[in-house]
Amino acid sequence: MGFTQIYPMFLSVSMQKLYVLKDIYVDPTHKGKGIDKILLNRGKEYTVEHHGKSLILENEINNTGKHLYERLGKLKDLQYLNYGCLSEIK
Repeated sequence: MGFTQIYPMFLSVSMQKLYVLKDIYVDPTHKGKGIDKILLNRGKEYTVEHHGKSLILENEINNTGKHLYERLGKLKDLQYLNYGCLSEIK
């Protein structure tokens, strides 16, 4: 039906774990059944169970998942910008 990928990280300043939710995938035949919300909530539960400080949701700008996050009251990070450089490394 679906899956999510959650990656562990570590905040050196606060000495606490955090988790990054990179993907929520729901099989197209099961869309519209609330599975995406269940997966997101399970990610939050996982973070709490593993004593994480926070769960960060990462999404491409044009990904439809951002609407789910916003509908559930998640806020866009307007304080930090993210830049990637791995594609430049040869």
